[in-house]
Amino acid sequence: MPESLSNLLVHIIFSTKERRPFLRDPAQRVEMHRYVAGISERLHCPAILIGGAEDHVHLFASQSRTISLADRATKHSNSGGVEGARPRGRCPPLTPIDPTPPR
Repeated sequence: MPESLSNLLVHIIFSTKERRPFLRDPAQRVEMHRYVAGISERLHCPAILIGGAEDHVHLFASQSRTISLADRATKHSNSGGVEGARPRGRCPPLTPIDPTPPR
């Protein structure tokens, strides 16, 4: 039987609200990275690499064929979108950065 295979890798960058430096504390940054990885895992889009700085998070991960990239970014941004994915600590809200360069 024929099967459809794909190996789409995506790089998504999320910024903190108003680019505030909420992630200065290394422990909080690690917790945020775990949080983002947990959401990716629940969406069947396993994270390959997660990093960032005090005001943004980079996510490099596989993209599942069962969810659109837009839906995935929304679910990452809206912590209520994935059951049981809330971080233990007080983590800032994340928003996807528009990849379109400014004019």
